[in-house]
Amino acid sequence: MLKPLISFILNHFSVDKRDKEGNTPLIWAARRGQTEKALGFLAMDADVDATNNKGETALIWSVWSRTTEIAQLLLIHDADVNAKDNDGYTPLIVAAMLGHAGMVRVLLDNGADVDVTNKNGHTALIVAARNDFFDIVKILQEHGVDISPVRELVLEYAVKEQAKIKAAELKAIQDAELKTKEAHSKTKESEENYKKSTLAQLVNFFGIGHDETGNPPTDTKIAPTDPAILKGLNHTPL
Repeated sequence: MLKPLISFILNHFSVDKRDKEGNTPLIWAARRGQTEKALGFLAMDADVDATNNKGETALIWSVWSRTTEIAQLLLIHDADVNAKDNDGYTPLIVAAMLGHAGMVRVLLDNGADVDVTNKNGHTALIVAARNDFFDIVKILQEHGVDISPVRELVLEYAVKEQAKIKAAELKAIQDAELKTKEAHSKTKESEENYKKSTLAQLVNFFGIGHDETGNPPTDTKIAPTDPAILKGLNHTPL
């Protein structure tokens, strides 16, 4: 039952059939990040380097979709790592433009040409630097790429990063000082409240009256032998 079904599919379905934009099923799988479908199409001997009307291959689209698994799968099936679209973009240049470090490493490990340029004459290095992806610049440098063409951009980036670090350090100091001031203010306020509360308790305890300002009158005198006071102090009058 299964064999006739497979035979029917193979006879009526072309794995490399293109839509009006020239995309094959494999290219669509790469565009959508559908790893299992891509694996299935490759198992059916799909053309791994087929291009659409814009010259884009499945590998290029796996980079655009940021699907490293599909890119690795295509490379295992001997996809052209240096294939160019109609604008001269290779998988590596696209990965550098997106700032996808993992994809850049995969492509470099599979022989991507770092010196290829697009129609604008830009290499992966220049594209990465112009988009402030200096982690990509560092990876390319580690693979022997001369970064002198983007030295000024690298220096500008270094200055900006240093300024950010200094600003962050200054903010941390200011925040710490603010917290210290707030803590000191709260402590002082707490002490004042404690003093006022204690004074109020003493005033109430000794039955001292208040003047119009709410403060105990300054001429109030308390006789140390007053029976009421002695009683409040749990002493028995002599």
